[in-house]
Amino acid sequence: MTPPTLPSPEDQPLEAARLEDDEPLRQWLMVNPPQPLGPPHVDPALPQLSGLERAAEVLRYTAQCTEHWLSPHGTLREWFRRNLRLAFAVVIPLLVMAPVVTLLFDQLRGWSASALDIATNLARMPAVTFTMLLSAAGVFLYRWLLR
Repeated sequence: MTPPTLPSPEDQPLEAARLEDDEPLRQWLMVNPPQPLGPPHVDPALPQLSGLERAAEVLRYTAQCTEHWLSPHGTLREWFRRNLRLAFAVVIPLLVMAPVVTLLFDQLRGWSASALDIATNLARMPAVTFTMLLSAAGVFLYRWLLR
């Protein structure tokens, strides 16, 4: 059994370049540890806010209370973030590629219909040619007999 060989110095820059190329993908897919959520706080200037701003602040506080109640350690938020990234990674290419694939299949259907017409016409050609030759021979034979 031979010992494993170390990469040559010429191969090391290529390996480093390959790792650098993968770095954005690794960062995008990186799993962040959940950050603990602090207890939610109401804006101290709530009484001075307008009615619409107060309603928005109450909804924000309620959402934060619910999130803190469901997952005080931030696990739910990180789970949602990961699944949202996965959904975007699947949906965006799907939305980009679906019209192209649909167009391709539509064109392929048209081309196959044309190919079928050509094949049908080529299949009929011997029968039509034989019928035309038989008719021409009949006309010549009829004229030859009437002379």
